[in-house]
Amino acid sequence: MRVYDPTPLWLAARTLRGVVSGRVLIRTSPTTTRPARRLVRLYNSLSGVLVAATWSDDVTGAYRFERLDPGIEYLVMAQDYMRRHNAVVADGVDPV
Repeated sequence: MRVYDPTPLWLAARTLRGVVSGRVLIRTSPTTTRPARRLVRLYNSLSGVLVAATWSDDVTGAYRFERLDPGIEYLVMAQDYMRRHNAVVADGVDPV
């Protein structure tokens, strides 16, 4: 999914260098987790605008958002399309 970005490409190449990444894991027992393929959405924490969305890798559970403004705080939400688990949210995420 691509969200419209009005930033000129020449400016974006110099300023949008932030990255947010992580892994989606599902708890299978009190002490065990496993990677999972789930829809992960990235929102601007202040405005609530959807910035990007991706699917985590089914083998590793990894997801990655690139070309982010390092001056913006984000909210990451992973949602279980199978409806077996509640969504998981990380708020106040700063790109590195």
